[in-house]
Amino acid sequence: MLSISTAGRRAFAINERPRFEIRRVGSEAQPLIIIDDVLSEPDAVIERAKTANFVRANTYYPGLCAPLANDYFQPILQALRPTLHQTFAIPVQASLNHYSFFALATDEVGALAPLQKMPHIDGVDPFQIATVHYLSHHEAGGTAFFQHKATGFQSIDAKRHETFVRRAGRELDELGDSLAHYVDHRTPGFEMVDKVEMKFNRLILYPGNILHSALLDGNLLNANPELGRLTANTFINMS
Repeated sequence: MLSISTAGRRAFAINERPRFEIRRVGSEAQPLIIIDDVLSEPDAVIERAKTANFVRANTYYPGLCAPLANDYFQPILQALRPTLHQTFAIPVQASLNHYSFFALATDEVGALAPLQKMPHIDGVDPFQIATVHYLSHHEAGGTAFFQHKATGFQSIDAKRHETFVRRAGRELDELGDSLAHYVDHRTPGFEMVDKVEMKFNRLILYPGNILHSALLDGNLLNANPELGRLTANTFINMS
């Protein structure tokens, strides 16, 4: 159950009564937490984004990214800590570190490399938690989770990584530039097993080694944080 602390209220304070759901994704039953109305004043995060230094991401993210100071996510992490330990089986004695950044999708599908048109993972560590905080009032798309048909994998750990890279790489070589869509239910070689719709001030948390992708069809691709598909993303790592 979500533990809420309202002591020392500040710009990024947790909503006292968020709507909270724990879901299990696919046949592997990977944990997914969905929290609606997570912050009491989400527009404060957008104000921060308006002055952020967005640059081309040094990753395969199809758009721009900007650093986001730890004061954004620290209240959320403090409130969620008991739930994270229970839901993601993180040892209670483990320390949790986090890194947050803004992401703003801007790239048309024709500008993407073939690899960007397939589901991905953030790493092979099952204890790394990825979060997405939807900050766009243009409620289209969301985040989807997938199974790789050839291997049956829905998550990729260190033991599965070589097999997945070999099989998926072969498929990518065969498909090449024939991939014509953003990642969605039409992506060849993958089956969508679950998805979360985008909703303003909704936060989702899931293991970063689940095959997943942002759903970009129907989104307003704009470099203005007030108009485009703005999210605040965080990686939580155990140490």
